[in-house]
Amino acid sequence: MPGIVLFQRRWSFGSDDLVVPAVVLLFMHIAWEVVLAVILGVVDFEQAKTCTVGLVNLKNYLLGYLVMISVAIVIEVIIFWVSLRGTILHAEPRDCMQYLLYTKLAVLLFEFSWQIVGILWLVKHYQSCKSESPKKAALAIIIINWIVMLSIIISTWCTYDIAGRKWVKMKRFQESLKEKTKRNKRNSGRRNWRQRSSFLRLIFRYRDMER
Repeated sequence: MPGIVLFQRRWSFGSDDLVVPAVVLLFMHIAWEVVLAVILGVVDFEQAKTCTVGLVNLKNYLLGYLVMISVAIVIEVIIFWVSLRGTILHAEPRDCMQYLLYTKLAVLLFEFSWQIVGILWLVKHYQSCKSESPKKAALAIIIINWIVMLSIIISTWCTYDIAGRKWVKMKRFQESLKEKTKRNKRNSGRRNWRQRSSFLRLIFRYRDMER
């Protein structure tokens, strides 16, 4: 199982090891998608319009999370599908996995910043705002997402390969060496053909001179 290369270093997990994490995150996000959709569709947010942090009130905060979760679900479905492709040693069908993980990281960073906004909102308005269900949902989302991010950080630390960058450099050196060897063989083949053709021309000339 070849380790995946991210940020110009090898990591101690392969692109086919992301099936279970993708499924877990997918089901969790689908559940939150349903909960937030129900809350946004049923609850009256008129009382919470004045509870704002900057330009973000409680409804906008939950709506922003709904959009982020929708994007995350799409990415996780693609990660799950790509991770099932190929075999353990045949990883070429999963070459796009690193770009999917970069996209997932960008979503996580945006989600992290949105959680900061949520924490500021909870600190300022949790006691005063009268919308009970939405603010409890916001609190639960923030707590669960912090747990998820903590687990991602721990998993990243566990899969960190100290020699990963050296491995990438060695791999690139080997590939360049192979390419150079192929080029030399190609050039040597051309030289051999030139030598043979010149030798044949000499033989034909010698025969013509004898005649």
